[in-house]
Amino acid sequence: MGGGDIEGAIPVEVYRKLTNLELLALNGNRLEMEIASEIGGLRSLTHVDISYNNLGETTLPSELGLLSDLEFIQCFFCQLAGTLPTEIGKCTNLEIVSFASNFIGGTIPTEIGQLNTSLRHLNLNTNNLEAGPIPSVLFRLTQLTTLSLFSNSFRGPAFPSEMLSNLTNLENLDLGRMSLTGTIPTTELSVWAPSLITLYLSVNSISGTIPTEVGALTRLETLGLDQNNISGSLPSELGLLSSLQRLYLWEGNRLLSRRDVPPELERLLRENAVCKFESDCDSGADYEARHF
Repeated sequence: MGGGDIEGAIPVEVYRKLTNLELLALNGNRLEMEIASEIGGLRSLTHVDISYNNLGETTLPSELGLLSDLEFIQCFFCQLAGTLPTEIGKCTNLEIVSFASNFIGGTIPTEIGQLNTSLRHLNLNTNNLEAGPIPSVLFRLTQLTTLSLFSNSFRGPAFPSEMLSNLTNLENLDLGRMSLTGTIPTTELSVWAPSLITLYLSVNSISGTIPTEVGALTRLETLGLDQNNISGSLPSELGLLSSLQRLYLWEGNRLLSRRDVPPELERLLRENAVCKFESDCDSGADYEARHF
Protein backbone atom coordinates (compact mmCIF):
# COMPACT_ATOMS: atom_id res chain seq x y z
CA MET A 1 0.00 0.00 0.00
CA GLY A 2 3.00 2.26 -0.29
CA GLY A 3 2.94 5.29 -2.57
CA GLY A 4 -0.84 5.43 -2.78
CA ASP A 5 -3.62 7.74 -1.76
CA ILE A 6 -4.63 6.26 1.56
CA GLU A 7 -5.88 9.00 3.85
CA GLY A 8 -6.75 9.39 7.49
CA ALA A 9 -5.99 6.66 10.00
CA ILE A 10 -5.72 2.89 9.92
CA PRO A 11 -8.63 1.43 11.94
CA VAL A 12 -7.53 -0.50 15.00
CA GLU A 13 -9.56 -3.47 13.75
CA VAL A 14 -7.12 -3.84 10.85
CA TYR A 15 -4.29 -4.60 13.24
CA ARG A 16 -6.43 -7.13 15.07
CA LYS A 17 -7.34 -9.01 11.89
CA LEU A 18 -3.89 -9.15 10.27
CA THR A 19 -2.00 -10.96 12.97
CA ASN A 20 0.05 -12.94 10.43
CA LEU A 21 1.17 -9.85 8.50
CA GLU A 22 4.90 -9.84 7.74
CA LEU A 23 5.32 -6.61 5.76
CA LEU A 24 3.62 -3.30 6.57
CA ALA A 25 4.39 -0.71 3.87
CA LEU A 26 2.34 2.47 4.15
CA ASN A 27 5.01 4.89 2.95
CA GLY A 28 4.11 7.81 0.72
CA ASN A 29 0.45 8.08 1.61
CA ARG A 30 -1.56 10.79 3.31
CA LEU A 31 -2.00 9.17 6.66
CA GLU A 32 -2.66 11.34 9.69
CA MET A 33 -2.64 9.12 12.72
CA GLU A 34 -0.79 7.82 15.72
CA ILE A 35 1.08 4.55 15.51
CA ALA A 36 -1.40 2.40 17.42
CA SER A 37 -0.20 0.30 20.32
CA GLU A 38 -2.02 -2.59 18.63
CA ILE A 39 0.92 -2.84 16.23
CA GLY A 40 2.50 -4.95 18.96
CA GLY A 41 0.00 -7.68 18.14
CA LEU A 42 1.47 -8.17 14.65
CA ARG A 43 4.07 -10.59 15.96
CA SER A 44 5.05 -11.85 12.49
CA LEU A 45 6.12 -8.43 11.20
CA THR A 46 9.61 -8.31 9.73
CA HIS A 47 9.38 -5.03 7.74
CA VAL A 48 7.69 -1.72 8.63
CA ASP A 49 7.83 1.39 6.44
CA ILE A 50 5.54 4.34 7.16
CA SER A 51 7.79 7.08 5.78
CA TYR A 52 6.43 10.24 4.16
CA ASN A 53 3.22 10.52 6.15
CA ASN A 54 1.94 13.10 8.60
CA LEU A 55 1.77 11.34 11.94
CA GLY A 56 1.13 14.58 13.81
CA GLU A 57 4.11 14.50 16.19
CA THR A 58 3.08 11.13 17.55
CA THR A 59 5.49 8.97 19.51
CA LEU A 60 6.81 5.48 18.87
CA PRO A 61 4.82 3.03 21.01
CA SER A 62 6.61 0.84 23.51
CA GLU A 63 4.76 -2.13 21.98
CA LEU A 64 7.34 -2.13 19.18
CA GLY A 65 9.38 -4.20 21.60
CA LEU A 66 6.94 -7.08 21.12
CA LEU A 67 7.96 -7.46 17.46
CA SER A 68 10.74 -9.94 18.03
CA ASP A 69 10.97 -10.86 14.32
CA LEU A 70 11.33 -7.25 13.15
CA GLU A 71 14.32 -6.75 10.84
CA PHE A 72 13.57 -3.42 9.15
CA ILE A 73 11.82 -0.27 10.37
CA GLN A 74 11.83 2.96 8.40
CA CYS A 75 9.85 6.03 9.48
CA PHE A 76 11.41 9.16 8.05
CA PHE A 77 9.64 12.44 7.27
CA CYS A 78 6.76 11.42 9.54
CA GLN A 79 6.77 14.20 12.15
CA LEU A 80 7.54 11.67 14.86
CA ALA A 81 8.19 13.26 18.25
CA GLY A 82 8.88 12.04 21.76
CA THR A 83 11.84 9.78 22.45
CA LEU A 84 13.12 6.46 21.18
CA PRO A 85 11.46 3.72 23.26
CA THR A 86 13.76 1.65 25.43
CA GLU A 87 11.85 -1.41 24.26
CA ILE A 88 13.59 -1.18 20.88
CA GLY A 89 16.38 -3.17 22.52
CA LYS A 90 14.07 -6.20 22.58
CA CYS A 91 13.93 -6.32 18.77
CA THR A 92 17.13 -8.29 18.57
CA ASN A 93 16.72 -9.18 14.89
CA LEU A 94 16.70 -5.55 13.76
CA GLU A 95 19.16 -4.87 10.95
CA ILE A 96 17.97 -1.51 9.58
CA VAL A 97 16.58 1.41 11.62
CA SER A 98 15.82 4.80 10.07
CA PHE A 99 13.96 7.50 11.98
CA ALA A 100 15.51 10.38 10.02
CA SER A 101 13.99 13.84 9.54
CA ASN A 102 11.60 13.88 12.47
CA PHE A 103 11.34 15.66 15.83
CA ILE A 104 12.64 12.87 18.06
CA GLY A 105 14.35 14.22 21.18
CA GLY A 106 15.84 13.01 24.41
CA THR A 107 18.70 10.56 24.60
CA ILE A 108 19.47 7.41 22.66
CA PRO A 109 18.44 4.60 25.03
CA THR A 110 21.21 2.37 26.30
CA GLU A 111 19.03 -0.62 25.44
CA ILE A 112 19.87 -0.09 21.76
CA GLY A 113 23.20 -1.69 22.61
CA GLN A 114 21.36 -5.02 22.82
CA LEU A 115 21.21 -4.94 19.01
CA ASN A 116 24.97 -5.38 18.80
CA THR A 117 24.81 -8.65 16.86
CA SER A 118 22.22 -7.57 14.29
CA LEU A 119 22.06 -3.81 13.62
CA ARG A 120 23.85 -2.78 10.42
CA HIS A 121 22.19 0.52 9.51
CA LEU A 122 21.24 3.28 11.98
CA ASN A 123 19.96 6.60 10.64
CA LEU A 124 18.84 9.19 13.17
CA ASN A 125 19.76 12.28 11.18
CA THR A 126 17.89 15.57 11.40
CA ASN A 127 16.20 15.15 14.76
CA ASN A 128 16.36 16.90 18.14
CA LEU A 129 18.45 14.39 20.03
CA GLU A 130 19.80 15.76 23.29
CA ALA A 131 23.07 17.69 23.28
CA GLY A 132 26.15 15.98 24.64
CA PRO A 133 28.90 13.65 23.41
CA ILE A 134 28.07 10.97 20.87
CA PRO A 135 26.57 8.25 23.12
CA SER A 136 29.09 5.52 23.86
CA VAL A 137 26.36 2.87 23.59
CA LEU A 138 26.52 3.31 19.81
CA PHE A 139 30.06 2.00 19.85
CA ARG A 140 28.76 -1.36 21.07
CA LEU A 141 26.99 -1.82 17.73
CA THR A 142 29.96 -3.52 16.16
CA GLN A 143 28.10 -4.74 13.06
CA LEU A 144 27.20 -1.22 11.91
CA THR A 145 28.03 -0.40 8.32
CA THR A 146 26.07 2.89 8.28
CA LEU A 147 25.82 5.44 11.09
CA SER A 148 24.16 8.78 10.38
CA LEU A 149 23.66 11.34 13.15
CA PHE A 150 23.75 14.37 10.83
CA SER A 151 22.10 17.56 12.09
CA ASN A 152 21.52 16.77 15.75
CA SER A 153 22.96 18.56 18.79
CA PHE A 154 25.87 16.29 19.67
CA ARG A 155 29.13 17.93 20.70
CA GLY A 156 32.53 16.80 21.87
CA PRO A 157 35.08 14.58 20.09
CA ALA A 158 34.26 13.58 16.53
CA PHE A 159 36.37 10.44 16.83
CA PRO A 160 36.12 8.89 20.31
CA SER A 161 38.62 6.08 20.76
CA GLU A 162 35.82 3.51 21.20
CA MET A 163 34.40 4.42 17.81
CA LEU A 164 37.70 3.81 16.09
CA SER A 165 38.39 0.53 17.88
CA ASN A 166 34.88 -0.98 17.76
CA LEU A 167 33.13 0.20 14.60
CA THR A 168 35.52 -1.46 12.20
CA ASN A 169 32.86 -2.40 9.62
CA LEU A 170 31.71 1.14 8.84
CA GLU A 171 31.07 1.99 5.21
CA ASN A 172 29.14 5.24 5.72
CA LEU A 173 29.76 7.65 8.59
CA ASP A 174 27.79 10.91 8.60
CA LEU A 175 28.44 13.24 11.53
CA GLY A 176 27.86 16.50 9.70
CA ARG A 177 26.25 19.71 10.94
CA MET A 178 26.79 19.32 14.67
CA SER A 179 29.29 20.77 17.18
CA LEU A 180 32.02 18.15 17.09
CA THR A 181 35.63 18.97 17.84
CA GLY A 182 39.07 17.40 17.74
CA THR A 183 41.30 16.43 14.86
CA ILE A 184 41.15 13.83 12.11
CA PRO A 185 42.91 10.70 13.40
CA THR A 186 46.05 9.52 11.66
CA THR A 187 47.05 5.87 11.96
CA GLU A 188 43.60 4.89 13.25
CA LEU A 189 42.10 5.67 9.84
CA SER A 190 43.64 2.46 8.52
CA VAL A 191 40.96 0.52 10.45
CA TRP A 192 38.38 1.80 7.98
CA ALA A 193 40.55 1.56 4.87
CA PRO A 194 38.98 -1.67 3.54
CA SER A 195 35.39 -0.44 3.79
CA LEU A 196 34.74 3.30 4.18
CA ILE A 197 32.74 4.84 1.31
CA THR A 198 31.39 8.02 2.92
CA LEU A 199 33.07 10.20 5.54
CA TYR A 200 30.97 13.31 6.07
CA LEU A 201 32.08 15.73 8.80
CA SER A 202 31.09 19.07 7.28
CA VAL A 203 29.85 21.96 9.45
CA ASN A 204 31.56 21.15 12.74
CA SER A 205 34.52 22.58 14.68
CA ILE A 206 37.17 20.06 13.66
CA SER A 207 40.68 21.51 13.61
CA GLY A 208 44.21 20.51 12.69
CA THR A 209 45.33 19.35 9.27
CA ILE A 210 44.26 16.65 6.83
CA PRO A 211 46.56 13.69 7.58
CA THR A 212 48.42 11.91 4.81
CA GLU A 213 46.86 8.66 6.03
CA VAL A 214 43.56 9.66 4.42
CA GLY A 215 45.05 8.31 1.20
CA ALA A 216 44.51 4.77 2.54
CA LEU A 217 40.72 5.17 2.19
CA THR A 218 40.76 4.01 -1.41
CA ARG A 219 37.04 3.08 -1.52
CA LEU A 220 36.00 6.57 -0.43
CA GLU A 221 33.41 8.21 -2.70
CA THR A 222 32.42 11.19 -0.53
CA LEU A 223 34.71 13.19 1.76
CA GLY A 224 33.05 16.16 3.45
CA LEU A 225 35.27 18.38 5.61
CA ASP A 226 34.15 21.89 4.65
CA GLN A 227 33.04 24.51 7.17
CA ASN A 228 35.36 23.42 9.96
CA ASN A 229 38.62 24.91 11.31
CA ILE A 230 40.97 22.77 9.24
CA SER A 231 44.18 24.45 8.11
CA GLY A 232 47.41 23.75 6.28
CA SER A 233 48.11 22.23 2.90
CA LEU A 234 46.38 19.41 1.07
CA PRO A 235 48.32 16.14 1.18
CA SER A 236 49.20 14.67 -2.20
CA GLU A 237 47.83 11.36 -0.89
CA LEU A 238 44.32 12.67 -1.59
CA GLY A 239 45.16 11.83 -5.19
CA LEU A 240 45.07 8.12 -4.24
CA LEU A 241 41.31 8.22 -3.65
CA SER A 242 40.51 6.72 -7.02
CA SER A 243 36.79 6.20 -6.26
CA LEU A 244 36.18 9.80 -5.18
CA GLN A 245 33.08 11.55 -6.53
CA ARG A 246 32.53 14.37 -4.03
CA LEU A 247 35.21 16.33 -2.18
CA TYR A 248 34.08 19.20 0.05
CA LEU A 249 37.10 20.95 1.55
CA TRP A 250 37.47 24.59 0.81
CA GLU A 251 34.46 26.46 2.12
CA GLY A 252 34.86 27.71 5.68
CA ASN A 253 38.32 26.23 6.34
CA ARG A 254 41.77 27.82 6.50
CA LEU A 255 43.38 25.70 3.85
CA LEU A 256 45.90 27.06 1.42
CA SER A 257 44.56 28.49 -1.80
CA ARG A 258 42.91 26.22 -4.34
CA ARG A 259 45.79 27.21 -6.61
CA ASP A 260 48.02 25.07 -4.36
CA VAL A 261 46.25 21.78 -5.09
CA PRO A 262 48.83 18.97 -5.44
CA PRO A 263 49.11 17.73 -9.04
CA GLU A 264 48.06 14.22 -7.99
CA LEU A 265 44.80 15.58 -6.62
CA GLU A 266 44.31 17.95 -9.53
CA ARG A 267 44.53 15.02 -11.93
CA LEU A 268 42.01 13.01 -9.89
CA LEU A 269 39.57 15.93 -9.73
CA ARG A 270 39.75 16.24 -13.49
CA GLU A 271 39.61 12.56 -14.42
CA ASN A 272 36.77 11.69 -12.02
CA ALA A 273 34.88 14.95 -12.61
CA VAL A 274 34.81 15.27 -8.82
CA CYS A 275 32.24 17.70 -7.46
CA LYS A 276 33.81 20.23 -5.07
CA PHE A 277 30.86 22.22 -3.73
CA GLU A 278 27.60 20.82 -2.35
CA SER A 279 25.57 23.59 -3.94
CA ASP A 280 26.77 22.43 -7.36
CA CYS A 281 26.38 18.70 -6.79
CA ASP A 282 22.93 17.70 -5.75
CA SER A 283 19.29 18.55 -5.94
CA GLY A 284 17.39 18.63 -2.65
CA ALA A 285 16.27 15.03 -3.04
CA ASP A 286 19.80 13.83 -3.80
CA TYR A 287 21.10 15.72 -0.78
CA GLU A 288 18.63 14.02 1.55
CA ALA A 289 19.41 10.64 0.03
CA ARG A 290 23.12 11.05 0.68
CA HIS A 291 22.42 11.31 4.38
CA PHE A 292 21.20 7.71 4.31
